[in-house]
Amino acid sequence: MTPARATLELEGHIIDSLLLAKVLDQILDGGADYDIVDVLIGRARHDHSRAILAVTHPEGAEALDQLCSRLAAHGVRRVDGAGG
Repeated sequence: MTPARATLELEGHIIDSLLLAKVLDQILDGGADYDIVDVLIGRARHDHSRAILAVTHPEGAEALDQLCSRLAAHGVRRVDGAGG
């Protein structure tokens, strides 16, 4: 089986809401691994933060697609790598 990889983006109040931590936990719980490629943390209360994640699922594209669908409920957006 060929591992599948996608780049995901998460924006908003991802630090103070603990959303980033929840998403990272869900990636690991889903059997995948991640690298934080880029992160921009807002300085003021009204500033949004943004994280770019490279996610790899060892079970292939279908498993990665299912994980990405679950992550979309948290506002995670797939920015490339659709379909593996």
